[in-house]
Amino acid sequence: MALAAAHLRIARPTNNIEALLPFYRDGLGFDIVGQFADHEGFDGIMLSLKSAGYHLEFTRAAGHDAGRAPTRDNLLIFYLPDSSAFNKAVEQMGRSGFPPVPSFNPYWDRCGKTFEDPDGYRIVLANMPSPHWATMKGLRFWLAAALLRAVAVIGQEQTGNHVDWPRWCGKVYEAGYPNFDPGGQIVVPTPIPGDPLVHVQFAPRYSLYLDSEEKGEFIVNAAFSQYHGKAWPKTNTSRADKLVFSINLVGNGDPLVQNLVTINTTNNIFSFDLSLLKTSLEPIQLVLYGAPEGGDPAWTATSSVFYLPEKRNGSVTRIDNLNGGLWFRNAASKHRFEPLFAYGFYSSYDGFLRNKNNSEIQQYADLGLNAITPLTIYNDSAAEFAYMDKINLKFMYNLRERYKNLTEVHDNVLAARDAESIFAYWSADEPDGWQDPFSAPMLAYDLIRSLDPYATVVLNCQNYYFAEYSAAADILMADVYPIGINSTFSKWGTECNITHGDCGCDNCEGTVQDVPNRLDTLSLYESYLARFPPKPKVFSPQSFHGQDYWIRDPSPPESHVMVALSLNHGAASIISWLYPTSSLLARAHGALSRVITNSPVVDFLFGARPVPLGVKAPGTELVDAAGWIVGGKMLVCVVNGGYANVERAVEVDVGNGTVVSAVHWGSVPWKLEEGKLKVSGLGGMEVSMVVVELRGSG
Repeated sequence: MALAAAHLRIARPTNNIEALLPFYRDGLGFDIVGQFADHEGFDGIMLSLKSAGYHLEFTRAAGHDAGRAPTRDNLLIFYLPDSSAFNKAVEQMGRSGFPPVPSFNPYWDRCGKTFEDPDGYRIVLANMPSPHWATMKGLRFWLAAALLRAVAVIGQEQTGNHVDWPRWCGKVYEAGYPNFDPGGQIVVPTPIPGDPLVHVQFAPRYSLYLDSEEKGEFIVNAAFSQYHGKAWPKTNTSRADKLVFSINLVGNGDPLVQNLVTINTTNNIFSFDLSLLKTSLEPIQLVLYGAPEGGDPAWTATSSVFYLPEKRNGSVTRIDNLNGGLWFRNAASKHRFEPLFAYGFYSSYDGFLRNKNNSEIQQYADLGLNAITPLTIYNDSAAEFAYMDKINLKFMYNLRERYKNLTEVHDNVLAARDAESIFAYWSADEPDGWQDPFSAPMLAYDLIRSLDPYATVVLNCQNYYFAEYSAAADILMADVYPIGINSTFSKWGTECNITHGDCGCDNCEGTVQDVPNRLDTLSLYESYLARFPPKPKVFSPQSFHGQDYWIRDPSPPESHVMVALSLNHGAASIISWLYPTSSLLARAHGALSRVITNSPVVDFLFGARPVPLGVKAPGTELVDAAGWIVGGKMLVCVVNGGYANVERAVEVDVGNGTVVSAVHWGSVPWKLEEGKLKVSGLGGMEVSMVVVELRGSG
């Protein structure tokens, strides 16, 4: 019969294609194989599993309401007879934010798990043979292929539009190619009219716990939002502003926390006994169920936590999801977690490590730098890595040239994972620029974390399919190199703008303000994606020139200003490109590193998130200030991001501040009067860090 060999398309209308994507792409593992916009009034997207004999199509027609699923028994069923594959598929749905729902037909609850997409249509993962299993592909192929990916080399196919044209970050940059919108940019969600919604999210306080610890904590948010969540019911009960919630294990339903949280609050902390968990090298899936006191409507949210066996060989790094910093332990810290603000350089192999001279590595550390990203691997520099361990020089391991070769990823992680000083793996380097396959960073990430769940993964990207690429990292890097560029016209003889050209610093204006703008933008993108917790940010400052993009190095004051601005806007580490640099810049970064990587400054930076402070600086908008409040004191960082002096009085609002008790950087003669730091003027490219006592702290 001819139909037996036909490829099958399953098509369905929807009102919101974007809302369906995380369910089918992230949860079920479908790939986007085609899409179109405004085709005779229709937008559409097609998704498939590699080698499957079918694909799904979702279409949206302008001005037409597609409605929701007519019943709870409209199902797509995937048969997964292998229990291990079935459990992995269920866990992947949970990790992607989709807990199972009770099936309308109890039969499917007895032999599988049911999941509901945002339109109300359901899929079933059935742990049983198919009536025609010999011909089934789909998820069976997907899960079987995942087992082979550890030894596979990811294909070199590119993503986006016009793949046969030379592009960077999706944009054509050479002369002779027409300007076109590359697509893939993050866009502002459409606000939902009416009263603010309540968006419930939660996460563990720390990204991992060890079985030597007794207590863990959860962060619970119940914030108002115009974009995400659902409406709070109008009620007159005395507890109408409280959400009653329970955080449970997905596997057996056991509760870890049962409590209340006030509506429109964030960063609520709830402790739980870690003894309720069983250690696992895989993330433990969690679900939050919540409701008003009256019980309707219900909220659900998902998260996960690592609860790992104690590790005595090598290091452990975890993320503080409350304050955004890294905490690190190894033998040198006597296996106690300590704050790690990593400050250093990417270090050249040919110009530095190839010398096989440990005294040069010691000279690097003696500058005051506490971290390094060596552009080498264990096969070439085992003795140098051993010396970094010996002097406790923290390092991020470089996988950027080989991250798509999962065999090499596997071998290198096994070589590095027991090092005393490793705190992260650098996986994909600008996959948005190289237009790497969307799957490549996530495959590398999954493999790295499966081999070494005690470390973190770093990736840098900007705004070309940010959602897809940035999902494959624990930490995001912002490499902003704005000094000495022409931000409007490139060496390729083309104009630079948001859809065209390459000027060396993507979507930059060529000023130090590009640094806070990039960091703020990444955080804004994450908020649009409803991502919680937000990922820590590493700032990669410019410490070089050349390549026909950059006509000069930054000056030391420019370097200090860029780093200080990054602190004010949430950077949790500094890794500058590239060492060896000029002795002037090496000393400049080392001097600042000595201040911000050690107590008491690092205790402020990792004890709270920065809060913008009000600044009055007549004649300029380039003075930037932020504060960190810890233990009745505030660290204040004030930055003049302009080259010109501010010749008039500058005031920084520090609320209930009473006196300046310490100066950690700069020589600005601040006076504190009526809750304001005041000075008669600020020099161009000037940075000041002081500690202010707060009223009532005694």
